[in-house]
Amino acid sequence: MSEKSIVITGAGIAGLTLAYKLLEAGVKNPVVLVEKEDRVGGLARSFTYNIGSDVFIFDIGPHRYHSDDKAVMDFVLEILGDDHIEIGRASSVWMYDHYHNWPLRINTVFKLPFWLMMKSTVDMLIKKKAKTESFEDFIIEKYGKSLYKVFFKPYTQKFLKYDCSQLHSDWAKTGINRAVIDKRIKAGSLMDVVRSTLIPKAVDTKFIYPKSGGNDVFCQYLEQRIKSLGGRILLSSTVTAIGKNGDSVESVVVNDSEEIKTKDLFWSAPIPVLLRLLSLADKLPSVEYLALVLANYIIDAPPEQMFQWCYFGTEEAPISRIAIPTMFNPALAPEGKSGLCVELTCMEGDGIWTHPERMDVVIEEFLMKSKLVARFNDFIDVKFERIPNAYPIYTLNYPRKINLISDALHNFKNLLNFGRTGGFWYNNQDHSIAQAMDIAGLYMKNPDAFDSSKFKFERDFTKS
Repeated sequence: MSEKSIVITGAGIAGLTLAYKLLEAGVKNPVVLVEKEDRVGGLARSFTYNIGSDVFIFDIGPHRYHSDDKAVMDFVLEILGDDHIEIGRASSVWMYDHYHNWPLRINTVFKLPFWLMMKSTVDMLIKKKAKTESFEDFIIEKYGKSLYKVFFKPYTQKFLKYDCSQLHSDWAKTGINRAVIDKRIKAGSLMDVVRSTLIPKAVDTKFIYPKSGGNDVFCQYLEQRIKSLGGRILLSSTVTAIGKNGDSVESVVVNDSEEIKTKDLFWSAPIPVLLRLLSLADKLPSVEYLALVLANYIIDAPPEQMFQWCYFGTEEAPISRIAIPTMFNPALAPEGKSGLCVELTCMEGDGIWTHPERMDVVIEEFLMKSKLVARFNDFIDVKFERIPNAYPIYTLNYPRKINLISDALHNFKNLLNFGRTGGFWYNNQDHSIAQAMDIAGLYMKNPDAFDSSKFKFERDFTKS
């Protein structure tokens, strides 16, 4: 291929959206996506299991399409067409051996232990000002020490494998807003939660979800459109070398074999890989990603609980979160059967990552205790899936590290990192779609004068 190409690494939501939007706008250069998995979707892909004649579909946790950005939702509906359903929201949190609606409602508040309600009231009246930018100080200022100790601290430390004093407050800001989702519900402080519980009528949040399958149906439609417009998608492929000339990327090598002359490189894969290929890894600080192991349980019974997903914050709970696929779309399991997507966070290469099957008895006992499965005989099978680089880890010093990395990458005028993984940005699907649409729109204004340093995207942790 002699003509220079626009190369996009990662065929997840961000990469697919960017490729399609560039092709749709009539970009002159060829567009090539490089994806390490054997199918598109990235963190938005789904897993299909055939058990006899039955088909079960699982997403990577609770995925759905929702945004306050009309352009994003118009785009989602354009791609899905009639192949979508509209669903309500039902999420929970597990505390003190009971399920509580999340966000909290007034009836669930009174189910909490009396001592916790009293201590939380005192916390609300006597606030402790944050002294640092840590997750710990932020939560204590906003929610009080009591709720911090019983929920936020054990959940977060179990989830991220870091002490809360070593994490940045941005993780709290983004995590809370990702969990709440709807802007009409406020949860920025304990007082906001109290006010929200007193709303006379619960906010009726609506999601869009594919009708014919899992979350990655949207990605499959994008894949088809990209190919129909002449785009190339190289699956089971990785960038193994990057050719540089001064402040420009001149080429990428895929799978140690194909060299692609490069006009511009858009990177949505992990940042450490990019730094290594640019020979910058030894000169810049390192950043970490949290890995995820999914224990996808196939159940010979309908769901015992009616939530779509639930957070498990107690220390004795061996899991972080559970999603029930059929609560998003009943067609994701045969009638009368269901699935449970159990999330186990870990570091790539640790014991959970290497031997997740050793957790199955512990998990199954907890699923029985927490009334998610009624009988041991209801367990049909469990399928383990390893998801690397699932979450960026916002340590207390991460802003300094990211700023140094960004400054170094901006020296390459035709290289832009973006998306959840490439941008080191804990976001939702709609944020990646919006960012990719913005990049495509700005790029197409003057494709021949692309300068990545002019593409400044603020990560707004207050948006849901």
